[in-house]
Amino acid sequence: MALTLPELVERGLMDAGWADVLAPVADDIARMGEWLRAEVAAGRPYLPA
Repeated sequence: MALTLPELVERGLMDAGWADVLAPVADDIARMGEWLRAEVAAGRPYLPA
């Protein structure tokens, strides 16, 4: 399950300042995360082995 920017801040995983700066592109970030999770699920890791 992906966390939203406010959820990341609430859990202490991201500084509130970063969340504010990234807010305009939050939807793009979420879509990238969905795509990367789908790639991993399909057996195509995106990090070097």
